[in-house]
Amino acid sequence: MRMMILLALSLLLTPFSEARADLRLTATLPPLTLMVRAIKPDSDVPVKVHTLITDDADPHDFHLRPSHIRLLQNSDQVIWGGERLEPHMKKILGTLPPGKIISLDAQPPALHFWLSPLQTLKRIETIAGKLGWPISETLNATLRKRSAELKGTVEMLGRKKVEVWVFHPFLDALETDYGLETQALTKGGHGLSALQMRKLEKAPNTQRCLIIEPEWKAMEQKEWVRRQFVKRVHVDPLFRGADSLDQMYTDLIHSLKACLTEN
Repeated sequence: MRMMILLALSLLLTPFSEARADLRLTATLPPLTLMVRAIKPDSDVPVKVHTLITDDADPHDFHLRPSHIRLLQNSDQVIWGGERLEPHMKKILGTLPPGKIISLDAQPPALHFWLSPLQTLKRIETIAGKLGWPISETLNATLRKRSAELKGTVEMLGRKKVEVWVFHPFLDALETDYGLETQALTKGGHGLSALQMRKLEKAPNTQRCLIIEPEWKAMEQKEWVRRQFVKRVHVDPLFRGADSLDQMYTDLIHSLKACLTEN
């Protein structure tokens, strides 16, 4: 009912569109915006790319406002990660013409597929195919170069026997494509059991690295977290501050390498 009311309001508030020559694209998440901006149309048509979820909004608990709905309705194409990644988008996107939607379908096990350059390249091919845009050799080479660097970094973590911990398993694409091994402090919304906590406290923590997402930042102040994880690295899975795919992967590689530094 709430969605229907928002739709009605957005239609009332949306002015009649005038003829325009530009192409308006909306990507639901910042990494998807970077994918779109990494490819360019083979024409002089101006392209405007908007991002639906910005700032500190939580993509797992995102509530659409009338302005978001108008943005989607006024877009020529909407790029989203699929129902499994963004279930909250299913209803509103179901009201749009199917040809207006480019779904990148986050398939298991890699829900956060953009963390892997290899999976990003596949999604870029999907976007480019739908829009009829070419993919440059430079972009292809850049993604494969960063992929090789990620692979080397993950292998180094393994050789150094670094335990990589997260609050929830968001590095799934790196596990799938590069063999990164991680351990989660929370699973299915539940924390560690008493037995798991005792095992954690008994094990040496010198080779243990905790990668912290923005929504878990407050947990860093917990005494047991600071005691058990001498190495703590911050990573935003949405890379909101990155202005290119190359910067996104450079930042990710730098964060992983921080787990290799001596205390």
